[in-house]
Amino acid sequence: MAIVISNVTELQAMELFPTLDYELGNNINAAATSLWNEDPGNPGTYFGFDPVGTSATKFTGELDGKGFTISNLFIGRPTESYVGLFGAINGATVKNVALATCDITGKSYTGALIGRVAGAATISDCSSAGTVDGVDGVGGLIGEMFSTATITDCSSSCTVTGTEYNTGGLVGDTGDLEVLLRCSATGNVHGTYDYVGGLIGYTSDGTIDKCYATGDVVGDADYVGGLVGSCGADATNCYAVGDVAG
Repeated sequence: MAIVISNVTELQAMELFPTLDYELGNNINAAATSLWNEDPGNPGTYFGFDPVGTSATKFTGELDGKGFTISNLFIGRPTESYVGLFGAINGATVKNVALATCDITGKSYTGALIGRVAGAATISDCSSAGTVDGVDGVGGLIGEMFSTATITDCSSSCTVTGTEYNTGGLVGDTGDLEVLLRCSATGNVHGTYDYVGGLIGYTSDGTIDKCYATGDVVGDADYVGGLVGSCGADATNCYAVGDVAG
């Protein structure tokens, strides 16, 4: 039986037991995270929420949001990689989770929902809105995926900024992608280096079907696209309508 999460403190406590299954019991206002974990070397600056799952200890359970919304989540960790509500997952299931007015800053592998996905993970019916800023592997929902993951019916309206490679409105970078189906990104995207896309910055394989992007895309280097910056996947029934500069 899944553990019911009813507040932001319980949401943070998922990191203590990353192999278990959880579900949201109600909407959660995470505004308190803006004053969590003060930087001891810089008083008045806060790191905020601590991402669930690390590169060493990935989240392997399940989170079912039950259609509830987590609002005002703050993560300010510009020198840390694996940043998002989940820092890193492996073979996990994340579904029916909505993030609203989030403010997420990280280094490599930064996304509002998940920093990095590994294993045969399943992500479905999830969304994000707010801002995501990072260095490389930066996405509005997921930073980087190197897994046989299936992502369906997900969306992001986040404004996304990446200062190095692989920046995307939904996902920054994908490798070994299985399926990306009925997904969208509507936020503006700016990438300083190569591989910048309205939906995905870089993808090497897999299937992208019935997806779209409508945000404006600006890339300061090479491989810039309204839908995908560089695409090695089989993309069908997809479109992009935002302005592209780069």
